Amino acid sequence: MLIRCKECNKEFSDKAECCPNCGCPISQMDFSNYCIVNKIPYDLSDVMELLPKVGDKDTDVSPFYIAGLIRRKTQLDWDYAKQLAELIIQTQTIPEQFEGALKTWDEPVQAKVPCCPTCGSLKVKPIGTVERATSIIGLGILSKKINKTYKCLNCKYTW
Repeated sequence: MLIRCKECNKEFSDKAECCPNCGCPISQMDFSNYCIVNKIPYDLSDVMELLPKVGDKDTDVSPFYIAGLIRRKTQLDWDYAKQLAELIIQTQTIPEQFEGALKTWDEPVQAKVPCCPTCGSLKVKPIGTVERATSIIGLGILSKKINKTYKCLNCKYTW
């Protein structure tokens, strides 16, 4: 597991005897602010620093802010991050372990499919370079395909 050095604030393996960056011995490390969430240890010392500031006033830190901070660190689902935040706020300590579902991601956004602005049909095709060049050579500046990208196969509108 990666732990954070109390001297230089760099992360290193817990299997090392001291911090490779500054040489601080692991025996001097404080693990009281670590919580094992879904079998992965996380340093929640910044959450502990905010606990005295949690309150209902406009200038106080909101419990939702604490839950958001936990969610960003641990990738917990929002409901589980709120549960962990409430537990920490109530007990004023970081639990040794916590189990919860990970953040769920929304479905990927589908690519935008062009549709005809006149009839709404999805039967459209891009105007090819050869088709555009032929139209411009044949009709010149009167060509309907200058500055157009798509052609509707249903109503023949170009845009």
